[in-house]
Amino acid sequence: MNIDRILIHRILIHTLNRVIIFAVIIYVFVAVIHVFQSARVKGESVGCMDNLRRLGRAFNTYDQDWDEHLPPAYRWTDCIDSDRFIRHKYKSSIFHCPAASGSYGYAMNVGVSSASVNSLDYINWHVLLYETDNRSRNAYGTLSDLAQVRHGNLNCLFCDGTVRWVNQYTTTRWIWNVSTAVGGRQLF
Repeated sequence: MNIDRILIHRILIHTLNRVIIFAVIIYVFVAVIHVFQSARVKGESVGCMDNLRRLGRAFNTYDQDWDEHLPPAYRWTDCIDSDRFIRHKYKSSIFHCPAASGSYGYAMNVGVSSASVNSLDYINWHVLLYETDNRSRNAYGTLSDLAQVRHGNLNCLFCDGTVRWVNQYTTTRWIWNVSTAVGGRQLF
């Protein structure tokens, strides 16, 4: 009888050890998955910002060739999609946000469509391109069609060529329309 107790006790301890080891393995596995998921999201955000920087350079080249005017919003992609503005090796992916499912993923702010860059007050506050859920080639719009958050926040390209990671709840701080900046003062 004493031997049976010892045997049962050993079996219970052995089983408990296996359960604890299994729980630790699951915990480590979940932690590793979380780290890889965070790295993937960060990588997509960096790729998205890199695409927007390249697009900013293409817009800069375009407006230098077109008397400091931005392209019309309804065909912005067609205007800057040439070897003159975008290096060939980036053409296949530059218009596509890495975190967006499907094609494309950026839209031009219709408020700066065909605007003269020289006429913009606070050029670093005017949104030029932003992430959108509209997947059309020449997507354009306003504050109302921002993308669902892909990278924790939204990536936006501003008219001065800077790319910023913008909090989705503070997007109204930025200038979305040329008429919202009057006489050198920003209207909030």
